[in-house]
Amino acid sequence: MEIRILLPTDATEYQELRLRGLREWPSAFASSHEEEVDTAIADIAARLTPKTNDAIFGAFENARMV
Repeated sequence: MEIRILLPTDATEYQELRLRGLREWPSAFASSHEEEVDTAIADIAARLTPKTNDAIFGAFENARMV
């Protein structure tokens, strides 16, 4: 398993996994599936753009985000 900082190129896979989590485990999130489902991939990519003191990490197994 590899753990690394997510990049804008991970936006589509990240959003798919996040929306699944929002559907299946809504109490684990501060937002809802309904609030997030229409978020543009460009907005997700912007969230994943590396910043000096902020990062979102992802775990990958066989090159697939898990």
